[in-house]
Amino acid sequence: MNDLSIITYLKNLTNDIFKILPMKENADVNGEHRNLRKYIETLTINLLGGLSQFEALGKEKQYIYAITNLRFLMNNEASYEQWRRTILTAVSGINFLYKKYGGSNDE
Repeated sequence: MNDLSIITYLKNLTNDIFKILPMKENADVNGEHRNLRKYIETLTINLLGGLSQFEALGKEKQYIYAITNLRFLMNNEASYEQWRRTILTAVSGINFLYKKYGGSNDE
């Protein structure tokens, strides 16, 4: 795999994780928690698959934390503040990796 692939993957992943916040807000308003859970489950599968595709990510704590924190949110009750903090921490961690592997803010 070339470096560009991991950069693209991490950039898209940042956006995919961030989408959880507005989905959570809508779920709280409209009661659509089932769709939110399915989205996080699919995203977690993507993250786990990324470990096979990009072996280096398996050694990155920010990546592992993103997986474990999303799995926690998927399976446990948490306040909105906890959701927000957890999602923003995951986004920040993945964004850190994006930059570490060569991504830039200009893209």
